[in-house]
Amino acid sequence: MFNFNYTNSVFRIAEILGIHDIEEKHVHVHGSLENSDIIFGVEDDAKVQSDHYFFKKSRNRNFGKSNIARHLEPETDLVLFGHSLGITDSSYFQRYIHLLGSVRHGTELKFYHFGDSGYHDLMAMIEKYTNNKLSHFKNNNKFTEIDTSK
Repeated sequence: MFNFNYTNSVFRIAEILGIHDIEEKHVHVHGSLENSDIIFGVEDDAKVQSDHYFFKKSRNRNFGKSNIARHLEPETDLVLFGHSLGITDSSYFQRYIHLLGSVRHGTELKFYHFGDSGYHDLMAMIEKYTNNKLSHFKNNNKFTEIDTSK
């Protein structure tokens, strides 16, 4: 379980849902408040003034400890809750989404979003990562989107 939140709220939610033993399966991708190892910033290709390079995530000493990209292979099912696949996290998802849009994998994907704007933002990012092959992405995989606002 990859957690992009800086807090341990996922443990409280898991407890409420009756999910056990997630601590050994859990990774704080951007660090945590509890461990004082927060990773904040932008991707390497972001245009940043030279005196603001510290904003690049890769410059953070904690960056790379939880490289989820190595776990995301086309046959890896993914449940995404509360994440927009935004450009600031493209290094994690771009290759994975691109591969899923190019060849039939039958990968199970459940993407939770909030409302119409959340859906459209999510589709825009998938379309970007698949080089405008959103229909291939949806047809080549077991894709489900769930609107949590309803």
